[in-house]
Amino acid sequence: MTTEIEDLMSAKDYHKEIVKWRQMRNHHHNLLRGAKEKRDKYNQRVKTMIQEVQTLKDKRNNLNKEIENLKSSRDKYVHVMKQSKVYGRATTYVNAAKQQELFHKKVDSTAKKSQDYHFKMEKISDEITGIRDKAN
Repeated sequence: MTTEIEDLMSAKDYHKEIVKWRQMRNHHHNLLRGAKEKRDKYNQRVKTMIQEVQTLKDKRNNLNKEIENLKSSRDKYVHVMKQSKVYGRATTYVNAAKQQELFHKKVDSTAKKSQDYHFKMEKISDEITGIRDKAN
């Protein structure tokens, strides 16, 4: 049979043990909270970067549509050039050749802009992959 003093000592020992475990739990919760905050910051950055990629993608796609239209116009002048050559219309041929060359240069410059957007998208996508790896 235990005495009151022994019971009190045992209760104090249990209390110390409980306090120690609570402190350990609180410490681990603080670590988890910090890790979650860090992950959330990474995820927010990824979200912003994904929006940037989407904006670049929209710009690239618009340029690609413009390229299609420019190519169509250029092809019309190529057709005029062929027809004027067949029918011996030198002036028409020269004018069509100038227009065809003009459209060709526009196609080329627009395609380069489109590629620039695409390369920027790829670069950001690579960064996103790195950030996601850090977040996990």
